[in-house]
Amino acid sequence: MFHVGRSNLPETQFVKKATSGPVTIIDTPGLNERSVKDLEHMIQIVGTLDAIDSLSAAVMVVKFHSTIDAQYKVTVKYYSRLLKKIFDSNAVIVLTGYSSDPTSVERRKKQGVDVERDIRNATKEIRDCAGLLYDPPVFLIDSLPVDTNSETSELSKEARKAILGYTAQLKPVSPQNMKFEKTYAIKQMDQERQSKLDGLITGYIRRITDIEENQREVLKKIQAIQSNVSVNSQEICILKEKIDLLDTEEEITIDLWSIEKRGNWWFQTATFELKSPEADISSYKKWDNGHLSWKITKKKRTVEGKVVGKFLRGLYGVITIYATKRSIHAKEIADLKEKLLPLHKMSNYLSQQLKELEDNNHNLAKKIHELNEFIREKNREKDRLSLNYMTIAEAKERLQELKQEEPLQSKL
Repeated sequence: MFHVGRSNLPETQFVKKATSGPVTIIDTPGLNERSVKDLEHMIQIVGTLDAIDSLSAAVMVVKFHSTIDAQYKVTVKYYSRLLKKIFDSNAVIVLTGYSSDPTSVERRKKQGVDVERDIRNATKEIRDCAGLLYDPPVFLIDSLPVDTNSETSELSKEARKAILGYTAQLKPVSPQNMKFEKTYAIKQMDQERQSKLDGLITGYIRRITDIEENQREVLKKIQAIQSNVSVNSQEICILKEKIDLLDTEEEITIDLWSIEKRGNWWFQTATFELKSPEADISSYKKWDNGHLSWKITKKKRTVEGKVVGKFLRGLYGVITIYATKRSIHAKEIADLKEKLLPLHKMSNYLSQQLKELEDNNHNLAKKIHELNEFIREKNREKDRLSLNYMTIAEAKERLQELKQEEPLQSKL
């Protein structure tokens, strides 16, 4: 499906996709070329993966009996994070350049090549790079064309069929709506940008400090007034709370009168008078055990009357008078409202003074506000740069920035 490399340079320079029957293979380039190129590769990879329904396997191809270099390790580590779900269960290792014909087998014996040891070493290195919890299955294939009818070609075909057969039975994983991790080069550049932003933020803070130094006395007055406003506001709130608790129609018991008689077969008459010396009576409530007759007269500050009953099984009766909180605490409420008046006047005075100072220092406040906005903007940019993952849209935007920066850096 893809061309075979003929030199030490990687053959795959961009993302390639090829389909043969039911099988689709995506060939991806390595990393650590250039920051712009790496990011272009990542965008291509994620865009390609986002357009397919599922992935069956992550196949890592390494040349048999060769050293796995640092670039390949970085690439494996990156892809294992990018496609963590599929690496966690469906990773496959393919060692190329392994011929199984008798001549090749004999040559390896003479050279002292320990095939099993090479397989173990390659598996361990790749497993460590990818952070896998298991040893992936290893397939060995040659690098020869398979379009001949020789015995070697047939063996090569069988080896490739085995790979396809194994991956076909794996449970596929959906790669859609992916975010992808920044490459090492991008992370390094982002860290440098964050350092530069820290410098800018420090400069903005110093400028704010200089402005505050020049206007120290004015700011002290503003702070003092704001403190007074706070204290005054708290006092107003406390008084209003007290008034709200007292100035209600909630009724409170003022007085009660009761009667209790037992064992008397004669009629009994009792008089009562209940008084509320400081508040108007809002209501009264009587209760008895069913053997009493009441005659009640309610006046502004008194409730009086008599009760008559026959004491066959004992006699119980109670009458209670009530007054509202507003009526009971009328004087206290008036005193609290009187205390509020100077506080409200002070509040108005402080607000006026504060407004005059703020108007006099409008340019200062505006400049400080602008500088704080710059700081917030730079902090937001720092937050974005500190993230390890990007969406495709973010990556494309970043790619344009890098392309603009790269010519400038090459001239330095």
